[in-house]
Amino acid sequence: MRLRAPRVALLVTSVTGAVVATAFAVMSATGSTSTASPVAAKAAATDPSAAAVTNTVTQSAAQVQAYWTASRLRSARDLTNTEVTSARTATTTALRSVEASGETLVGDPTTPTGPVTTAADSAAARKAFPKNPKAKIWTKHGTAPARTIGKLFFTKKSGGNFSCSATVITAKNKSTVWTAGHCVYDGGKTNATHQNFLFRPDYVDGKSRGSWTVHWVSTTQGWIKNADSAYDIGALVTNKLGGKTLQSVTGSQGYKFNQSRNWNVYDFGYPGDLLPSGTKISSNKLRYCSGPTVRASYGTGKPIGYALHCTMGHGASGGPWLAEISKGLGRIVGINSTHSLKNDYMFSPFLGTAAINVYNYAAAH
Repeated sequence: MRLRAPRVALLVTSVTGAVVATAFAVMSATGSTSTASPVAAKAAATDPSAAAVTNTVTQSAAQVQAYWTASRLRSARDLTNTEVTSARTATTTALRSVEASGETLVGDPTTPTGPVTTAADSAAARKAFPKNPKAKIWTKHGTAPARTIGKLFFTKKSGGNFSCSATVITAKNKSTVWTAGHCVYDGGKTNATHQNFLFRPDYVDGKSRGSWTVHWVSTTQGWIKNADSAYDIGALVTNKLGGKTLQSVTGSQGYKFNQSRNWNVYDFGYPGDLLPSGTKISSNKLRYCSGPTVRASYGTGKPIGYALHCTMGHGASGGPWLAEISKGLGRIVGINSTHSLKNDYMFSPFLGTAAINVYNYAAAH
């Protein structure tokens, strides 16, 4: 979990749902190549930070599989960062309209055999929606949603093995994973890609539905250049395993991008502690929170997206916020990006133009 929430203002509005977060970046042992997303070019004039940047992984699948020994997997640390301030509430702060302008993007979730639809939130469903701010263990494995969510292992270029959380998202290539930008790349001054990516869906106590290597990653200019939490968004594309695509084995979660509203969400991840208490827990188990989102802004007029009461901490980064969930399948509307050390607020960027740019580029690979 990236713990950094400077000058956060919460916009207390009517609540109808919720969201999550995810991320970017990779560099292989032998190097990487980068290109700017053509989809992002149109948005660059008004919001250069929303442009997508990509890297092709040149490590072989065999090299990555050999790297992740049982010992290294066990010793991987839950990703963390410091420099946190407490959140403050506000009722008058306005977000930039860049969030909900232009194109929207909606996709249905899938089972391993094909797409399915989920019902939109109703007034009755919103009223009855469970509010669970304290992280609980999700015990139903082998089926959605656990089948589509997993741990993402990687090595930082500066050293050390780490883990985040990530989700299989519906895509044309049937191989796309959605996570937080800081789970694939050290943004800002460090500006270094991670290495040795390994995604293990439906992970529980060291077991998973396969170990999937990665050949391509993407994030935003805003994250790479400035480590801007409003653009803490990333995607990875996995290699086939045993001749099968990831989505054909796990199914996938749908998505709703660039729709400016509040949501009721289930938030999933693999945290190694609880916040703000700092209580240590096992990160080998999938956990969840649920409840309504509120709007949040980092600084005057600067969007970050959403806030949710949830005690999941380090390691939950990149886990999905699922809205309109039915039989374990829903739509990604946010990701775990940052968490306050002063209270139980989890934060997600708004998945708007930047998310669409990253997604479109990833889905095409």
